[in-house]
Amino acid sequence: MGKTTSKPKGFNAEFMQAIQVGDKDKVARYAEIWPYLPRKPVNDNLWTPLILACVSEQDGIVKMLVERYQVDLNEQDYNGLTALIHCSYQKSRGHNLIAQYLCSKGADLTIKTNSGITAEAMASLNNNSMLLEILEYEAKYGKWARHPFNTRKKLLWIYPQSKFIALPMPIIKEICLFM
Repeated sequence: MGKTTSKPKGFNAEFMQAIQVGDKDKVARYAEIWPYLPRKPVNDNLWTPLILACVSEQDGIVKMLVERYQVDLNEQDYNGLTALIHCSYQKSRGHNLIAQYLCSKGADLTIKTNSGITAEAMASLNNNSMLLEILEYEAKYGKWARHPFNTRKKLLWIYPQSKFIALPMPIIKEICLFM
Protein backbone atom coordinates (compact mmCIF):
# COMPACT_ATOMS: atom_id res chain seq x y z
CA MET A 1 0.00 0.00 0.00
CA GLY A 2 1.46 3.39 -1.04
CA LYS A 3 1.47 6.68 0.76
CA THR A 4 -1.87 8.43 1.10
CA THR A 5 -2.10 11.80 -0.58
CA SER A 6 -5.40 13.10 0.76
CA LYS A 7 -5.98 13.81 4.42
CA PRO A 8 -9.02 12.35 6.21
CA LYS A 9 -11.69 14.63 7.69
CA GLY A 10 -10.76 15.95 11.11
CA PHE A 11 -7.11 15.33 10.37
CA ASN A 12 -5.79 18.77 11.34
CA ALA A 13 -7.56 18.56 14.69
CA GLU A 14 -5.94 15.16 15.37
CA PHE A 15 -2.50 16.38 14.31
CA MET A 16 -2.82 19.54 16.41
CA GLN A 17 -3.97 17.53 19.43
CA ALA A 18 -1.00 15.15 19.06
CA ILE A 19 1.33 18.17 19.12
CA GLN A 20 -0.45 19.79 22.08
CA VAL A 21 -0.31 16.67 24.26
CA GLY A 22 3.25 15.81 23.23
CA ASP A 23 2.50 12.53 21.42
CA LYS A 24 5.77 12.21 19.49
CA ASP A 25 4.86 8.84 17.97
CA LYS A 26 1.62 10.13 16.48
CA VAL A 27 3.29 13.31 15.17
CA ALA A 28 6.05 11.17 13.60
CA ARG A 29 3.47 8.83 11.99
CA TYR A 30 1.61 11.74 10.44
CA ALA A 31 4.89 13.27 9.22
CA GLU A 32 5.86 9.95 7.64
CA ILE A 33 2.59 9.75 5.72
CA TRP A 34 2.55 13.46 4.78
CA PRO A 35 6.21 14.67 4.79
CA TYR A 36 5.23 18.31 4.21
CA LEU A 37 3.23 18.44 7.48
CA PRO A 38 5.93 19.62 9.91
CA ARG A 39 6.45 22.70 7.73
CA LYS A 40 2.83 23.68 7.03
CA PRO A 41 0.48 25.88 9.11
CA VAL A 42 -2.03 23.93 11.19
CA ASN A 43 -4.69 26.64 11.68
CA ASP A 44 -6.12 29.87 10.27
CA ASN A 45 -3.63 31.98 12.26
CA LEU A 46 -0.85 30.30 10.25
CA TRP A 47 0.64 28.65 13.32
CA THR A 48 3.20 26.07 12.30
CA PRO A 49 3.56 22.82 14.24
CA LEU A 50 6.67 24.37 15.85
CA ILE A 51 4.70 27.40 17.08
CA LEU A 52 1.92 25.15 18.41
CA ALA A 53 4.46 22.94 20.22
CA CYS A 54 6.12 26.02 21.74
CA VAL A 55 2.84 27.52 22.94
CA SER A 56 1.85 24.12 24.39
CA GLU A 57 5.24 23.80 26.16
CA GLN A 58 5.98 20.49 24.43
CA ASP A 59 9.78 20.53 24.48
CA GLY A 60 10.05 16.97 23.12
CA ILE A 61 7.97 17.88 20.06
CA VAL A 62 9.97 21.11 19.62
CA LYS A 63 13.25 19.16 19.60
CA MET A 64 11.84 16.55 17.22
CA LEU A 65 10.57 19.17 14.76
CA VAL A 66 13.86 21.09 14.82
CA GLU A 67 16.27 18.16 14.77
CA ARG A 68 14.47 15.49 12.74
CA TYR A 69 12.42 17.62 10.34
CA GLN A 70 14.64 20.74 10.19
CA VAL A 71 11.65 23.09 10.35
CA ASP A 72 12.17 26.81 9.81
CA LEU A 73 12.75 28.37 13.24
CA ASN A 74 11.89 31.82 11.91
CA GLU A 75 8.57 31.07 10.20
CA GLN A 76 6.04 33.77 11.11
CA ASP A 77 2.33 33.39 11.77
CA TYR A 78 -0.46 35.68 10.57
CA ASN A 79 0.55 38.37 13.11
CA GLY A 80 4.26 38.05 12.38
CA LEU A 81 5.13 36.10 15.54
CA THR A 82 7.81 33.41 15.37
CA ALA A 83 8.05 30.45 17.76
CA LEU A 84 10.63 32.42 19.77
CA ILE A 85 8.35 35.45 20.06
CA HIS A 86 5.48 33.18 21.15
CA CYS A 87 7.75 31.82 23.92
CA SER A 88 8.66 35.39 24.88
CA TYR A 89 4.96 36.21 25.19
CA GLN A 90 4.61 33.52 27.90
CA LYS A 91 6.24 33.67 31.31
CA SER A 92 6.73 30.06 32.42
CA ARG A 93 9.99 28.22 33.01
CA GLY A 94 9.12 25.74 30.23
CA HIS A 95 8.67 28.51 27.68
CA ASN A 96 11.96 30.09 28.78
CA LEU A 97 13.80 26.81 28.29
CA ILE A 98 12.24 26.28 24.87
CA ALA A 99 13.20 29.85 23.91
CA GLN A 100 16.75 29.17 25.09
CA TYR A 101 16.81 26.00 22.98
CA LEU A 102 15.52 27.88 19.91
CA CYS A 103 18.26 30.48 20.41
CA SER A 104 20.88 27.75 20.62
CA LYS A 105 19.65 26.40 17.29
CA GLY A 106 19.92 29.79 15.60
CA ALA A 107 16.51 31.47 15.92
CA ASP A 108 16.71 35.04 14.63
CA LEU A 109 16.38 37.57 17.46
CA THR A 110 15.92 40.51 15.09
CA ILE A 111 12.62 39.41 13.53
CA LYS A 112 9.75 41.76 14.36
CA THR A 113 6.03 41.09 14.56
CA ASN A 114 3.60 43.01 12.35
CA SER A 115 3.47 45.49 15.26
CA GLY A 116 7.26 45.91 15.26
CA ILE A 117 7.99 43.92 18.45
CA THR A 118 11.02 41.61 18.78
CA ALA A 119 11.32 38.61 21.12
CA GLU A 120 13.49 40.69 23.45
CA ALA A 121 10.94 43.52 23.54
CA MET A 122 8.12 41.02 24.19
CA ALA A 123 10.03 39.49 27.13
CA SER A 124 10.62 42.99 28.48
CA LEU A 125 6.94 43.96 28.11
CA ASN A 126 5.96 40.82 30.06
CA ASN A 127 8.54 41.46 32.81
CA ASN A 128 10.18 38.11 32.07
CA SER A 129 13.62 38.98 33.44
CA MET A 130 15.07 35.47 33.11
CA LEU A 131 14.24 35.20 29.42
CA LEU A 132 15.29 38.79 28.87
CA GLU A 133 18.75 37.95 30.24
CA ILE A 134 18.95 34.88 28.00
CA LEU A 135 17.96 36.89 24.91
CA GLU A 136 20.34 39.74 25.74
CA TYR A 137 23.17 37.27 26.25
CA GLU A 138 22.31 35.50 22.99
CA ALA A 139 22.21 38.81 21.11
CA LYS A 140 25.62 39.75 22.46
CA TYR A 141 27.46 36.41 22.41
CA GLY A 142 25.19 34.05 20.47
CA LYS A 143 27.40 32.77 17.68
CA TRP A 144 30.48 32.81 19.89
CA ALA A 145 28.66 30.93 22.67
CA ARG A 146 27.80 28.13 20.20
CA HIS A 147 31.29 27.95 18.64
CA PRO A 148 32.68 24.37 18.86
CA PHE A 149 35.92 25.56 20.47
CA ASN A 150 34.17 27.50 23.21
CA THR A 151 34.73 25.52 26.39
CA ARG A 152 32.27 27.71 28.29
CA LYS A 153 29.31 26.62 26.20
CA LYS A 154 28.85 23.49 28.32
CA LEU A 155 27.93 25.81 31.14
CA LEU A 156 25.49 27.78 29.02
CA TRP A 157 23.61 25.22 26.94
CA ILE A 158 23.21 21.73 28.39
CA TYR A 159 20.71 19.52 26.55
CA PRO A 160 20.46 15.89 27.69
CA GLN A 161 18.37 13.47 25.66
CA SER A 162 14.92 14.18 27.07
CA LYS A 163 14.96 17.42 29.06
CA PHE A 164 16.52 20.85 28.90
CA ILE A 165 18.75 21.95 31.75
CA ALA A 166 19.37 25.65 32.16
CA LEU A 167 21.71 27.31 34.57
CA PRO A 168 20.47 30.66 35.90
CA MET A 169 22.37 33.57 34.36
CA PRO A 170 23.78 34.87 37.69
CA ILE A 171 25.37 31.47 38.30
CA ILE A 172 26.74 31.37 34.76
CA LYS A 173 28.20 34.86 35.16
CA GLU A 174 29.82 33.83 38.44
CA ILE A 175 31.28 30.65 36.93
CA CYS A 176 32.61 32.54 33.90
CA LEU A 177 34.49 34.95 36.17
CA PHE A 178 36.61 32.05 37.41
CA MET A 179 37.45 30.68 33.95
